[in-house]
Amino acid sequence: MRYAPPERPVVKNEVGASGIDEALQTLTSDPYGSTAPSGVGLRIPALVPNNPGAPALNRYLFLLATRQVQRRCKIVGISQYLTIGTNAYSGEGSPQVRPLELAVTTPSFRFIDGNVSWHLVLEPNPSPRTRPLTDAPNFMQHKADGPALLYGAATIGADFIDGVTGAPEGGYAGNGCITAYTAPAVQSEWRAIAGLGCFYDIRYQQNASSIWNPNIEIAADSDMRVSFYASVLQTAGTSPSQTSIPTPVYLPPEEGFINSGWTNPVLYWRVSGRLVVEDDLTAGMDCDEAAPLGPKPRNGRYGA
Repeated sequence: MRYAPPERPVVKNEVGASGIDEALQTLTSDPYGSTAPSGVGLRIPALVPNNPGAPALNRYLFLLATRQVQRRCKIVGISQYLTIGTNAYSGEGSPQVRPLELAVTTPSFRFIDGNVSWHLVLEPNPSPRTRPLTDAPNFMQHKADGPALLYGAATIGADFIDGVTGAPEGGYAGNGCITAYTAPAVQSEWRAIAGLGCFYDIRYQQNASSIWNPNIEIAADSDMRVSFYASVLQTAGTSPSQTSIPTPVYLPPEEGFINSGWTNPVLYWRVSGRLVVEDDLTAGMDCDEAAPLGPKPRNGRYGA
């Protein structure tokens, strides 16, 4: 009879982006009485072109999902979600936000003046520090422990600012909320995972079956984490693609949505990403305790 080694004990954890939504702030989003009603993904603010000499700094940087590495782990699920949308409300009174969105399903879609890049990376865990008063739900300076729009420096408009802390109130994506923005410079710490350190298409669509079988194995020190980022160059909403495309026999769904005669511009509206990470609980055990891992390394440890 052939010996069948025992299966390694594993734990799966799913992490992903949900965040504060300014359209929900007079409502609730769940039965837990949250002070920051939230929705799927992270809202993308309007363009703030305050870095004309360095256009790369005009990009918004979003941390979508992150998970600390437990010596050895495997990414067994990854998904991307991106929407374009507009505020369909054009009258007076309340509510003044009527968002209409379309999920981007054309993998290579981008605006003429806007685009999104995606980054699956290994990076050091953030060092403990006192958070600045300007931080708010899903709006964090430099680094975060969960989904957030990250900023290096930002200025909040007078109608949205907390007079005591200087943080945005009721969400960071309201029209005119962010009046100046510079992304943090954190890319020097990134190490690309499986060639996915920077890609530009939606190859892991949220509802596709292929997102649950990437099987990307990772071995790293325990002071590292797996993180999924998106860098968004927001459209100004005034490009020719929104006004001058004739009506052909067929348009991709995104172009059809853009050319539907909206009063307000169509922008990148929401971004999300999810990871399912499988931790190997035997990593670091002695060979008598763990399932077979092959020859024991000279340093006497597994998973290094």
